[in-house]
Amino acid sequence: MTEPFVLPVRTVPTTVVVASRVLAAAALLLVADMVAYAYAVATMRATAERVAPAVGAGSDAIDREVRELSFAFVLQIGTLILFCGVLTMAAVFCRLGRRSGQVLGILTAAPLLSCAVLPYLGSSGSALDQAVGNAQPDWANTLDLASRAVSLLALVAIALLLTKSARQWFSGLPPAPPGYMWVPAPLAGAGWTPPPQPVEHRSETRRDER
Repeated sequence: MTEPFVLPVRTVPTTVVVASRVLAAAALLLVADMVAYAYAVATMRATAERVAPAVGAGSDAIDREVRELSFAFVLQIGTLILFCGVLTMAAVFCRLGRRSGQVLGILTAAPLLSCAVLPYLGSSGSALDQAVGNAQPDWANTLDLASRAVSLLALVAIALLLTKSARQWFSGLPPAPPGYMWVPAPLAGAGWTPPPQPVEHRSETRRDER
């Protein structure tokens, strides 16, 4: 008969708790960035028409600017929504001890390391492009700058998810020794014993017949 083998109470390691919170914080910063992009798209034409006379841009330049920037920003918003959803899932799965949370967290956080670098790699753009960017309200620029901290949070999350305690947490329980089964500690402490296993009498019956 299988004997009870006490299942130790598993507590979430501090590294996993902090990593899940860091992933959630990164998702919130991406939401803030989405708000800034959505505002820019909604007010793109009005902003371009307001600053166009200062840079000598005509109606054709305004239409082209609105079309190109709106497309780029909408694409950016879609990407941010995807990353935000995956980061949230990773944070939840990490707390539940699922290895998929660790994998999602690392694979999603790795591309976010470029958030602090990409804004400085693009071209300066046209005069109208720069004027539209400078005309954004201070709160929108603040949200955009805050979102660049996502790269730092991503680095912290990757480091925490690769620690020894995190790897042990995601590895799950070891297999029970032969002849034993895992039993929750409260049940084992209360004197619980597993139900008896059915006994096969076929071999004994055959021996008696012989």
